[in-house]
Amino acid sequence: DLELKLLDPLTDVDLFREAYNWRLRPKKHIQPDRMPFETFSGTDPTHIAVGAFNGEFLAVFFFHEFEPGCFESHFTSKRGVPRETLLIAARQVIGYFLENGARELTAWIVERNRPLRTFVEALEFTEQERRVIPTQLSACVQDDGSLNSVSVERNFVKYVKKA
Repeated sequence: DLELKLLDPLTDVDLFREAYNWRLRPKKHIQPDRMPFETFSGTDPTHIAVGAFNGEFLAVFFFHEFEPGCFESHFTSKRGVPRETLLIAARQVIGYFLENGARELTAWIVERNRPLRTFVEALEFTEQERRVIPTQLSACVQDDGSLNSVSVERNFVKYVKKA
């Protein structure tokens, strides 16, 4: 049995920390996540985090409302959680959003992240566009000791699920 719970970054900070650590594991298809924990667990009122549990913390689904009724979606999960379990949880979360006024959910995915693209396609998100987006990967120390951000262009695919 899966249980969904809204997570609060102030009272559920340990869960946010655990989920943040899931994102630090190396992945062949993407660059390492360089988002600071303070951003990941921020208290922005346009951000919603939903945790999935089955006696243990399995995954967290993040949504950012970028305009009324339109949400950018992200998720991360514990290593080893079966794909079907994650799909069941994702379908429940998506259903909740769409049944409660969301008009559109979007997901921008790095083009070479085929596993995640296949995952959102299984959730009936449809590809809407492709775009090259510059992304800041990390800060590098220069010869003079100063920090310089490294920016690279990456190909992204936008997926959308509408109500």
